[in-house]
Amino acid sequence: MLQNFNITIVAKYTPEFKDLKKKLEIFFNTNIEIMGNFSSFILKRNTMQVLIVGPEIKSKLVFLKASPKLSQMEFLKIYVLKPKNYEKFRSIENVNILEYPIVITELFLGISKFLDKRINHAGSSQAKFDYRSDQSIIINIKSKKKIKLTELENKFLSYMISIKEPVSKSEILLRVWSHHKELDTHTLQSLIYRLRNKIERDPKKPKFLITVGKKYFLDCVNMF
Repeated sequence: MLQNFNITIVAKYTPEFKDLKKKLEIFFNTNIEIMGNFSSFILKRNTMQVLIVGPEIKSKLVFLKASPKLSQMEFLKIYVLKPKNYEKFRSIENVNILEYPIVITELFLGISKFLDKRINHAGSSQAKFDYRSDQSIIINIKSKKKIKLTELENKFLSYMISIKEPVSKSEILLRVWSHHKELDTHTLQSLIYRLRNKIERDPKKPKFLITVGKKYFLDCVNMF
């Protein structure tokens, strides 16, 4: 596993978070600290770092005041376990809001993707977008432009990212629209058209949301 990365849990030292610490240490083969309060000394320079912030941390105000600094840290990912005032945390660029209690597989997958992405793309401009499903936005990494997604566009992207292979129109209509009968394909084509206009440099010659035979495929590797 990586040598230059750090995972820190900012939460009360409860049996639940002790168990999470143990599972993370086994899975990622690294030592993990549980800190009861957030402070700036927790942040590591020149290191890929993941912060897992519990829903009842004692220093929310300090955490929120530090948000401008946190947003500028390219190699930092923060997972906030949906606190009561979680809307305030959306102002921090690199925050993901997770439902509490924790879905372990979702958390582990998110951390793994973050670490893998930073290894593969460190010092490279290969990744074009940062996708925030919880905020229904895509951020253009180069221009920092936020691209708003409709509910269906967000659901479609989440599905295509999870499937990682070409998908037929009928399967997309079933999974995204939840229709068992095939709809007029114009419904799907309209969504594809809108998304391509949002993410492609030349929508007529797409590089990310492409057609493979009669199926659609999202090139997540080069897009994210």
